[in-house]
Amino acid sequence: MNNNKNLWILGPKDKKFSGIGLYSLNLLKGLNDKGYEDDIINIPFKSRTILRYLYQFIYLPFYLLLFSHRYQNVILYEEAYSFLIPFCDLCRKKSILIFHHVPEGNSCDSVIEKLKYIYMRMILSLTTSAKKIVFPSEFSRAEYLKVFPMGRTNIKNRYIVIPNSFDFPAEIINSNDRVIENEKDNLSFLYVGSEEARKNVNTAVEALTKLDVKPKIKFTKIGKAIVTENRKKLSSILLHSSLDYQLFDFVNKEELEHYLSTCDFFIMPSLHEGFGRTPIEAQHYGKLVISSDIPVLREIMGDSAIYVQQPNLVSSWVNVLQEVIQLDIETLQIYKNKAKKNSARYTIENVTDRFIANVLREEE
Repeated sequence: MNNNKNLWILGPKDKKFSGIGLYSLNLLKGLNDKGYEDDIINIPFKSRTILRYLYQFIYLPFYLLLFSHRYQNVILYEEAYSFLIPFCDLCRKKSILIFHHVPEGNSCDSVIEKLKYIYMRMILSLTTSAKKIVFPSEFSRAEYLKVFPMGRTNIKNRYIVIPNSFDFPAEIINSNDRVIENEKDNLSFLYVGSEEARKNVNTAVEALTKLDVKPKIKFTKIGKAIVTENRKKLSSILLHSSLDYQLFDFVNKEELEHYLSTCDFFIMPSLHEGFGRTPIEAQHYGKLVISSDIPVLREIMGDSAIYVQQPNLVSSWVNVLQEVIQLDIETLQIYKNKAKKNSARYTIENVTDRFIANVLREEE
């Protein structure tokens, strides 16, 4: 075994293409392209199954106790794996933790989410002993340091910001410029993500139902509900509206590219994120993102998006959406150009170079 290799501990197989999963998968692809041949452990069971938890809490600790010494670093793909840090660092510090966001108690809207929050608060203190912690945004690092303030002078060397990376398609086909071309028989809004309380989806959708516009509004939502109660609320809002709508728990890559290409606007109503992948994906297709005005989304998109202040209020969304659909062609084109330019910052190659330089370089 080459002890210059890194070992990546990833999640359950059905979380492979979640935002958290893609963070590590894309980095692994970039590292492989640059000659790294790291080892990977995926949990071979679906999430929220007994076998998954047995594997995670019994098999993985024993495996790391026995074999972590073979690797230069052990990279844990999310903060829920903080409990594995002591098993990685038995002989010397090897653990690199990817910390996506600090859990918020007021965002828990189901029994499972509440239990997860309690568990996370119990194990978070272990994160301070990791060799390095990688954050997807300056915002997520700042939120972490509020909970665990550090007086060290090497915060930037040990607590490192590496943004999400994206495996964008080489060519964009069938891109829809109907808004730019002023051929609007309807206006289509897209949201990609779950329906947890922090995602704030129902607020934005309720605002769509109240828009006073002549073109018919079409809403497409892609992603599992996670919290079934919120799906019921969303379905009720849509059922009693005049919107054309589609709800998909899952689409394949080609279908996702189709919806990103053909929508007119992308909405990002979230109240709390560690980064926020989906608006950057939409920007790659030149789509105008209408986003909650929260620090992390300002950080990753700057002036390339339009923001909704007080995003927890339906009226705030109504006002901004009404303004957006009345923008002139020239302004829409400016936002389209800004969107594409902003998304280019997050290509796999650019982010992987940053990861190597700031996270792995000292270990080589």
